[in-house]
Amino acid sequence: MTGANEYFGKGPQGFGKGPEKVPKSKENYVMEIKRYSRDCTIRVIGISTENVQAISVIRAIEHVTGLNSVLAVVKDDTSSYDVTLDSKSNAAKILSGVEILDKDYECSLMYSDTTVVSFMYIPAFIDDDDIIDMLRDRGIKIVSPVFRRVVPGTQVADGTRFVKCVFPPHIIALPWSMPFKVGKNTKYYKCVHNNQTKESEGLVDNIHNNKIELIVEAAVHMENIVQHETRKRKIANSEIIVPSQMKNTDVDVKDDDGVDISAPSVSAVEEEKKDEKTGKKVKRNGDSTLLGGKTVNEDLDLEILIPIIGKKRKRHPL
Repeated sequence: MTGANEYFGKGPQGFGKGPEKVPKSKENYVMEIKRYSRDCTIRVIGISTENVQAISVIRAIEHVTGLNSVLAVVKDDTSSYDVTLDSKSNAAKILSGVEILDKDYECSLMYSDTTVVSFMYIPAFIDDDDIIDMLRDRGIKIVSPVFRRVVPGTQVADGTRFVKCVFPPHIIALPWSMPFKVGKNTKYYKCVHNNQTKESEGLVDNIHNNKIELIVEAAVHMENIVQHETRKRKIANSEIIVPSQMKNTDVDVKDDDGVDISAPSVSAVEEEKKDEKTGKKVKRNGDSTLLGGKTVNEDLDLEILIPIIGKKRKRHPL
């Protein structure tokens, strides 16, 4: 029986279950020696480390860089992952951005004085030399060839190109778009680079504030112009007489009796004052100048006054 038990206890050979297999413990540590280089470490920016797990980051990046190319994924804070790859070339492939769970994220090198400049979706027929010349004209040093990003799993370019550069001290950030000659026309294409977000946001804020100040200043200037023009129109349409035009411009005109009627008449009160100086008092009942020295009284015939009063003064045209 012992022989039978041994026979049937061998698993597939007999009817017994055989010896139980010892389960292997799950390995949660790395034994082999790997090279973790800071020059191969990139940071995925603006990603929620609470909602997006590290395994999703690994799968997305290795879809671009190849299987087992990701060596480490470390949470930096609640909004970024630090990813270490096995080579600088694979790290450079991610610097133009990575798509994780159907959402695009920006990436930047952790420890490097170089800046990776990416040009998004430019036509494939534009030469790489055009990109290099454009950057060199700004005093930027080129330290790598121009790379063309491909559609994952293929060797077909998707229109995005990136190049490693060293910025001079006076250049903080590049414009958000750069011009390229396409046929007879010039078109602008999006330009991004690592460390661009913070600097560019400050730059945009300054431009925005300056623009607001210019708009306010222009509005105040226009209001002053409108007020000035309104005053000019009021002065032109008003009937205000300038003092220099208030002088009497009457021409000496004499009526039929030879009396000068161009000068203003002297009232009886004024004449009475003059008479008081000479010691003679003469009572006046009215203006006697128009009558040639005669006093107006009730006995005066109206037929004499009508032709005199009815005459109009002739004035010199202004």
